[in-house]
Amino acid sequence: MEALKKCGYNEVVECPYNKSHLILKTRIQKHLIQCRKSYPNQEKSTCPFNTTHLINKKEFSYHVEICPDRASFDLYKYKIDSRPYSSENENFDENMDEPNSTIDEQPVEDWSNDNVPSYNPQQYCNKLPLLRTKVGGTPSEKRAFREAQREVFKQNQKN
Repeated sequence: MEALKKCGYNEVVECPYNKSHLILKTRIQKHLIQCRKSYPNQEKSTCPFNTTHLINKKEFSYHVEICPDRASFDLYKYKIDSRPYSSENENFDENMDEPNSTIDEQPVEDWSNDNVPSYNPQQYCNKLPLLRTKVGGTPSEKRAFREAQREVFKQNQKN
């Protein structure tokens, strides 16, 4: 494996099912699906931080603690300040290691709330400064609609 990296194959990954399979990182997902069919008796657990990490069940808890992809998850979950702590730093947050409260306290949508006014597209269009045309109807209805639209447009222009 090290010899391959020296030759310029930095993007090569070892297959968790068969160590002799060396796969490009871009192809590992497809290979894992194919290799899983060839080795149905090997029980592997999927890492919660990277789906291409397949680990033996016995080693799973250890891997979760040391997984290199865990850093991106921790950055998302916790407020992490890259500045070193100093007593002069006024912006130092003592609760830096606690989870972000903004993530957990998002407002909950209530689709059963009937106190919301319904949307009226006709009322919305009458407020906009635009001229609409009537589709269908008799010529006299179209003419009356155009005249009404001109009046609404003039009123909107004055405001």
